[in-house]
Amino acid sequence: SVAYFSQKYQVYDDVFKNRGATSKVQTLHEQRSTNWGVTEHTGGVGVAPVDLPMNFMDNHDVARFLYDSVEAGNPDPQAALESAIVYLYTSVGIPILYYGTEQGFDGGNDPANREPLWWSGFDTSGDLFLHTQQLIALRKDHPALTHGETTFTATTDDGPGILAYMRDSGDEVLLVAINTSDSDGVTTSGMVTSFDSGATVTDLLGSERSWTVSSGGTLEIELDPRDFVVLGVE
Repeated sequence: SVAYFSQKYQVYDDVFKNRGATSKVQTLHEQRSTNWGVTEHTGGVGVAPVDLPMNFMDNHDVARFLYDSVEAGNPDPQAALESAIVYLYTSVGIPILYYGTEQGFDGGNDPANREPLWWSGFDTSGDLFLHTQQLIALRKDHPALTHGETTFTATTDDGPGILAYMRDSGDEVLLVAINTSDSDGVTTSGMVTSFDSGATVTDLLGSERSWTVSSGGTLEIELDPRDFVVLGVE
């Protein structure tokens, strides 16, 4: 596969850093079937390239996410990064986390983005490290996040706000919902999901929040600015 540079610029930069419309995420996702091969390669890993993008938000060639978030005027750059990491570990493809992101490194363009890791003391108790660790474990425990089909259930067309999508592996269905706004809470009124009516869905990220699915699979949830949940049936 190849590094997904278009996602880095159109999703992590345009949406999570610069607070663009979340419909850009869905648009780029739907373009994959045109831009990527849809047939497994002979002698390959048994998965078509369209399902193996190498997802990243920063690397050794570009400024770090936190640096750009400050430059973009985000009032809480770490909150923006935390929400972006949720998308990194719950979207289609292979997540690539550049070393030091989990330590809060915020260097600018090369070589400032190549900070020695030992400067951090490799803190394993910080919020970013624990957040990343939790998402890695969640991804390992839930096949829907690695092999599930993706269906978008809510996006915005005129600025930041809700980004919601289902991951369905056939044996398991999860809903990821992220609020990309720094200032506004959102309510997903009338969002249609593939959950059964009457089911109780709980946040698998440990917030202890839960909601009941209404008739027709509709679900109304509330998310604070830069808030996020990964919902599954109890």
